Amino acid sequence: MSKCDSQVTFFTASMGTKWTAYSQALLETKFPAAKRVLVDGSRDWDPLCFVQVCESAGTAYTVLVDEDCFILDSAQLDSMIEYLNENQDISLLGTPDGGTFHRHYNPFACNTFFLIVRNSIVRGVSAEPNWRELTFEDLAPPADRAHLAQLDASRLNTNLHEPYYPFFWWVRKSGGRTCFVLPSVGADTLGSVIHWRNAPRPLLIHMWWLRQWFVNDIEPYLGVSNRSRYDALERNWLRYEFGSLPATCVLLSWRLRMFSRRLRSRASRLTFSLTKRAHRNGSNHV
Repeated sequence: MSKCDSQVTFFTASMGTKWTAYSQALLETKFPAAKRVLVDGSRDWDPLCFVQVCESAGTAYTVLVDEDCFILDSAQLDSMIEYLNENQDISLLGTPDGGTFHRHYNPFACNTFFLIVRNSIVRGVSAEPNWRELTFEDLAPPADRAHLAQLDASRLNTNLHEPYYPFFWWVRKSGGRTCFVLPSVGADTLGSVIHWRNAPRPLLIHMWWLRQWFVNDIEPYLGVSNRSRYDALERNWLRYEFGSLPATCVLLSWRLRMFSRRLRSRASRLTFSLTKRAHRNGSNHV
């Protein structure tokens, strides 16, 4: 049994693309007993909604996993959880949001495409009414700067901001420490790849540019099309993950679920649009 099955809640905000079925099916096949929370991230989405999940999860950790982030090796994630169990002073484990091939923002915050949160550090956040307003400038100079030496100095900018950054500043203000894991770049997918403790197989691949995954035009920064990258992901990685009949059945189940979600979402939007139109027409006749 995986350590994640009993100690982890997985959280994903999904835009409803085809890749959600893949990433969720991977979590279900590799961590069948773990809790999973999937929310609609396609509209009216609070980038800090994961904090409430962490507060109420009932597990030791919450693992944020984007819909275009694909967990490939359960043993490495188990090893990360064991590391955090042995190092109780570490509150977060994730990748820096600057100094990497894909990100040029603040390296003292993490990007939330993959983030492990120790839930105990989060359960006091509600006691601070203005925590969402915290900025990097509100904090004392960070003490843990060792990871900066391994980053690309030309891609660091502490003046840039993301809506989820106040969470990281609150954790720092509360005395929490972060274990930064540095990603490499996949040769075939040009996505972020994480190897925990030099494991030969990737723990995960995160693809980025999700909103343009189907575009055949060359992406200027990458020099290739996003469609070709996602095709490589399917061809070189996901095809083998779902090569068995049980795994294929889980994937098909998730595809049906996502199709059903899309139908309900479209019906809801149509109903809202018709109701609004009827109300407007009624007002015009008053």
